[in-house]
Amino acid sequence: MIDYSYKELEECLRGKVLVPTRRKRFKGTVSTDTRTIKPGEMFIALKGPNYDGHNHIDEAFEKGARICIAEQSCERSIKRRDPDIIFVEDTTRALGRLGAFHRRMKKTPVIASTGSCGKTTTKDLISHLLSSKHKVLKNMGTENNKIGVPKTLLQLDDHDVAVIEIGTGGIGEIRHLARMVDPDYAVLTMIGNAHLTGFRSIMGVKREKLSLLEALKESACFVYNSDDPNIVHPRLKTIKTIKVGMSKKCDVYAERIHLMNEGVAFLLNGKYKIISPLMGRHNVMNMMLSVAVAGKFGIQKNKVPELLKTFDPPKGRLRYQEHNGIHWIDDSYNSNPSSLDAAIELFKQYPPKSRKVLAIGDMLELGERANAFHREAGRSIANYSFDMVVTVGELGKKFKEEAEFCGFQKDKMLNFKDSDSAGKYLKKQLKAGDTVLLKGSRRMKMERIMHQCGVPG
Repeated sequence: MIDYSYKELEECLRGKVLVPTRRKRFKGTVSTDTRTIKPGEMFIALKGPNYDGHNHIDEAFEKGARICIAEQSCERSIKRRDPDIIFVEDTTRALGRLGAFHRRMKKTPVIASTGSCGKTTTKDLISHLLSSKHKVLKNMGTENNKIGVPKTLLQLDDHDVAVIEIGTGGIGEIRHLARMVDPDYAVLTMIGNAHLTGFRSIMGVKREKLSLLEALKESACFVYNSDDPNIVHPRLKTIKTIKVGMSKKCDVYAERIHLMNEGVAFLLNGKYKIISPLMGRHNVMNMMLSVAVAGKFGIQKNKVPELLKTFDPPKGRLRYQEHNGIHWIDDSYNSNPSSLDAAIELFKQYPPKSRKVLAIGDMLELGERANAFHREAGRSIANYSFDMVVTVGELGKKFKEEAEFCGFQKDKMLNFKDSDSAGKYLKKQLKAGDTVLLKGSRRMKMERIMHQCGVPG
């Protein structure tokens, strides 16, 4: 909910209401989609490669929009001549400016979460812990870009705290979004080989992720994975920090980690026994990061074990499910070399039930090193005694080729063009007691393998 005068909106958006209007103020919510717009809302006409909101301005007003933000260059193409249109140079930038302005006017404490892996889970964990005591706003799903972040900020109302995930699709985006969010606490989970298409190398990814530090205000606190050798920056010596890791020298640390059939257990700070439905050693780090932040908002460590026990892992993020005696580990939401390594390591240590079946799809957005990363993963696969490996996609063939070259049995490894084909095959092969790990980039839709096998949801 926002509540600003037209003069404030003009100044904030660097725009102008060209026709005089009786209205002097807008109070309401903001929409960028006429399919879901509600009466009384502000409509911001965004433009993208495959859409142009300016084509729907008439529809927005017909559905009850109070005011519209449009680009000056599109003025002549707008048939309607309603006075309540503020013309700006760029509506995407205007959305960002409005989100940043509203965040500063509300003065609500904000926590930002980013990293090559784990940023969404960590955001959800922080929100889960804080919700036990506070009213929390968080961005839904992965609305973590230049559209989703300001739209989330514009929902700030009477919340006690906001938890905002920040992603990146290119150089400078994290710095831009961090300045928009202006976090009081910033969390960096880890830096690894992800989204290399926009950054060419791990050094490019490192520079992008560490730009979060450079964008922080002096009073902010930086919470980070101190076990990650890539997280090194001069500002770590001058800004408030909370170190999280496996060493007892850290502010928050873990020991006695034990992987279980349906989660993980560990000892927090040498005192608190945690049993969580989250799977994998890497999720221990995500939980510790969330505990470190939650402590700054009054969540006592003795309350943490019960709270983490009730956390419901998001779909597609190492979520365990059993159906007809078959055990599924669904990590299908996304994949990159770092997260695939973590998933395979988890599967390697997973307590045996019967056969272990690995189903992996292409890792996308890896740029010119895509083939090399897939071959490297193939070598890792060859070192483990999986009973069957199913690969999906063109790059998935590289998994297969390299694993077989390194000695993996050819009759245990197959490649399919898509996840539906792989699912139809596995439906005939799987039997009660089998455990299946699903992993792949989002566009590979590896969860369809479960659907083909009759798993609900």
